[in-house]
Amino acid sequence: MIMGKKVRCKMYTVGFMFHQCKYVNGIKSVLQDFSWWFDLVINIACKADTFEIRCWPGESEAIATGRRFGKQLKNFETNELVFKGPISEAFLKHICEDGFDDDGALKWFTLNFYKGEELIFHSGHYGTEPYIFLKTEEEVQRLEEWSKKYPVISRVDIYS
Repeated sequence: MIMGKKVRCKMYTVGFMFHQCKYVNGIKSVLQDFSWWFDLVINIACKADTFEIRCWPGESEAIATGRRFGKQLKNFETNELVFKGPISEAFLKHICEDGFDDDGALKWFTLNFYKGEELIFHSGHYGTEPYIFLKTEEEVQRLEEWSKKYPVISRVDIYS
């Protein structure tokens, strides 16, 4: 609040496009390199307090992760199973050390991170549709600079 008035922060949505994406079983997107994803998850997780995993009923490994680290929520909107829980070191270690399925895709159809009720990170379609929600131009510039370390990232899109 400034002088009794609520001030809205300008928000930036940052998304990435990638080189060399292939599809497994017609639906799962697999990139040649996911090292950027693990780096991003670790960096954003320190700003978040809660995770949400969304997966399909047949994805037993993702379901096991959701049950192990969170609680299942009722979902009346889609057929996805939804799990929510606190971000812990054990959760992050599991995500980063046991992240791939037998096809080489990330195990999680969707992984979201929240700070309170605010969504700050969305990783959709097995990590190939990530979005980060930032509040300052400086954060956006740092993320753009960071992305240059990863040749698989072909483009950074910024929406305000």
